[in-house]
Amino acid sequence: MQRIIRRTLIALLSILCLLILGIWGLGPYVAKDALTKYFAEHNADFSAESLSINPFTSEINGRGVKVTTPRGLELKFEALQVSAQLAPLFENTVVVDKIALDGLQLNIAQEQEGWRVAGVLFPTGVEESATPAPESAGEDWTISLPSIQLRNCAFNISRLPPADAADQAPLQDEIRLFSLNLKNIKGKGAEWNGFADVMTQVNGADIVLATEFRVGPDKFVQWLDISSLKARMQQFAHYLPADLRDSNASLDLSAEIVVDWRNGALTLTTTTKKLDISQVDLKLKDMTVESDITSIDLNPLQINLAPGGDPEVAFNGKIHSGKTRVNDSAGRYILAGWDKLDLTPVSFSMDEALNVKVDQISSQNLVLSRSALDNEELPPLLQAGTLFVSNVEASDKRAFIEMVELSDIRSNVHLDKERNLITLAPLSANSPSEAASQTPQADAQTDAQSAAETPPASEAPENSPFNLVINQISIKGDSLLSFIDEGVKPPFQQDIRINSLVAESLTTENPEQAFHVTLDAQTDQYSKIQSDTRIWPFAPKLSLDTRTNIAEINLPPVSPYLSDALGYDINNGQFDMNLAMIIDEGRISGDTKIMLRGMDLGADKSADANAIQKGGAIPLNVALGMLKDGNGNVELAMPLSGDVDSPSFGWSGFVALIAQKAIFEAASGYLIKTFVPYANVVTVVKFAGEQALKVRIQPLPYQAGQSDVGPEQQAFVNEFRQLLLDKEDMQVKTCAIASPAELNYPSDTKALTVEQLKTLKQLAEERGQKFKAKVLEGGKIASSRILLCNPEVEKDSDGKGRIEFEI
Repeated sequence: MQRIIRRTLIALLSILCLLILGIWGLGPYVAKDALTKYFAEHNADFSAESLSINPFTSEINGRGVKVTTPRGLELKFEALQVSAQLAPLFENTVVVDKIALDGLQLNIAQEQEGWRVAGVLFPTGVEESATPAPESAGEDWTISLPSIQLRNCAFNISRLPPADAADQAPLQDEIRLFSLNLKNIKGKGAEWNGFADVMTQVNGADIVLATEFRVGPDKFVQWLDISSLKARMQQFAHYLPADLRDSNASLDLSAEIVVDWRNGALTLTTTTKKLDISQVDLKLKDMTVESDITSIDLNPLQINLAPGGDPEVAFNGKIHSGKTRVNDSAGRYILAGWDKLDLTPVSFSMDEALNVKVDQISSQNLVLSRSALDNEELPPLLQAGTLFVSNVEASDKRAFIEMVELSDIRSNVHLDKERNLITLAPLSANSPSEAASQTPQADAQTDAQSAAETPPASEAPENSPFNLVINQISIKGDSLLSFIDEGVKPPFQQDIRINSLVAESLTTENPEQAFHVTLDAQTDQYSKIQSDTRIWPFAPKLSLDTRTNIAEINLPPVSPYLSDALGYDINNGQFDMNLAMIIDEGRISGDTKIMLRGMDLGADKSADANAIQKGGAIPLNVALGMLKDGNGNVELAMPLSGDVDSPSFGWSGFVALIAQKAIFEAASGYLIKTFVPYANVVTVVKFAGEQALKVRIQPLPYQAGQSDVGPEQQAFVNEFRQLLLDKEDMQVKTCAIASPAELNYPSDTKALTVEQLKTLKQLAEERGQKFKAKVLEGGKIASSRILLCNPEVEKDSDGKGRIEFEI
């Protein structure tokens, strides 16, 4: 009996060994033959340098495997190794010790019929027969994968274009997997966990990351540590909307991400070590955005997605942007730009309401609305050396700003003949003037469309108003406002230097809160503009309280605004004003003191000037002459009263001064009649004789093109300064003149171009300003005693550049 049992065991062992040897020896041939036939059915050729199955070590090895079709190589790998353990199978456990794949190349292509993978078509849309899943007869199997390694793999993926772009070429993606290590992958039923680290390249974008995941019933948690992600928009342009496919930007990311999904609720938490967006070139519909670098520091960013609810977003961090420009779509204008912009720190949350908080916003070289081309002159509407904003809080109902501080600003307000702001760059490709000319028609169409789309007031939803609160706005440093108005003749141009401007307590929440503005400015070296004003901008009717002082404002530059109302041009003079005025719900009260220093009017511009005089009215130039004191000055004190809709100023003081002057002239024996045409001959002759006896100062000649005071003028300047020191009450008008011959321009002023006239007037203006500054050196003479006339151009062909004087 023992012999039979021994022989039986030997026979079984022999059969087993023969079976194992058969598997070992014949398995590769059987497998190769089966694979060859399978791929042949799909019009593909299969080949392999070697295939081996080792039942003793539970290993499968393959080398030099290729699958080719008439389209070319579809699948290739250099080496494949799979090793497993057989013993754990008896314990319902599958253990695959190692899976190693090297040099894989795989083509995946989407076709109309389905997806073709490694040359084999897998149809889509084919319904498989429903086969009920067999019920589990025991406990779930445990699967353990201690190590899966992929090296030097490449996946070429081709997708069909969208249905609305069927004529486009297929969309191509390339994934190069330099290394993928899956470690300790273990699962049983619905419970899985494991680790992985990846070094890959997707369409040329480099990605290095490590991850850990855990999966369970109604739970998925994944930790991602992205060591490096470097990508450009153009690498994924085919995924972008058509309007953005010509855009580009580079992303450099290093971050930690946690994905937590439990019972249908998703939470995404991100903490960035580095998030840089550089070389930005975004081409949008109406504008382009260019930026050298934008850095975002998120600590952290959290997104919550609850089933059936709105997303909740919250993050804290910092934002830095450098060398950024927002241009119009044609690239002709810079809509906004800055060299540096920092937001630190930023807090953002969006759940049931939106809340944003920024402690500080700072910017350097901020520009708004400027020409982007060298050959097109459009000065910036606003340029600020620095911008500083503190404590910004915003929600969907209210915005609060503690302080806005601008320094070293340059603002250019340029109005054309139709009073359009041409320094405001348009969004469209048109120039500012072209855009302005199209505005009325476009506005009419927009208004008509809005009226058609706007629901009746009874149907409109009731929304709570949005409130804005700004505690303080200030302008400091070397700040300049340049104003040009071509809507008057001649065009008006004036620079206003802002020494300081502080505006406080701007709020829409409380209409009874005053908006307080203090201003210190000047139009030239000697003028002064100082104002302290409180205004209630959101009150039902206008209310304000102002104390304003103005000194040494030259009147000739503002003549274009006053000439039509006065009926005369203003040739010379300065203006001082001390204003104290209150407007209480539209009612005006206050007083003003005005000094007109050395004011001279030009010829009467009205066509019926003679008729006015014959009718018995007092011409303004005559009334002004009657009011002048011995220095040619006029002082007026005028009460202010009335309503803002129809203001009435107290001209009674003006009339009283005229009467007092007339009585004084009569008592002195040389009366100027109220109406010049009826004045007696003696008075007029005596008046003319007085003019002839006045002290005259000889003109000061200049060399051609000279504006500085040179050695040849220094002796004159010394004597002129001494004259003013000796005669403390003397005022002198200084009129600088430039001759066309100085710059070899045509002697006939009518033949001069606008640019030539501008150059000559600028030369005359510089002569007058520099002469005045030279005389005032030492500080003993008040600047108000030297009055500068409008710069003039010599009409005489033999005339020379000079400065003329009048006491």
